[in-house]
Amino acid sequence: MADRRQITQDIKSEIGNFPNLSAVCRYLGCGYEKAVDYLRDVPYIKDGKEKRYLAIDIARMISEKMVGGRFQ
Repeated sequence: MADRRQITQDIKSEIGNFPNLSAVCRYLGCGYEKAVDYLRDVPYIKDGKEKRYLAIDIARMISEKMVGGRFQ
């Protein structure tokens, strides 16, 4: 199972350090509504009309939702 540091590095290499919601959807392989649900408690910064998230915060959310090595 990957730790938070490895997940952060993977996110940075795949979608960058400061991705928007559509990039997070691509990375997680889920739809818009599911990604919004996952990111509900993740801090963000408004960049014009879109929200941008830090890779480390996304990795924290993923690691908290990992159960038995699988993202739930």
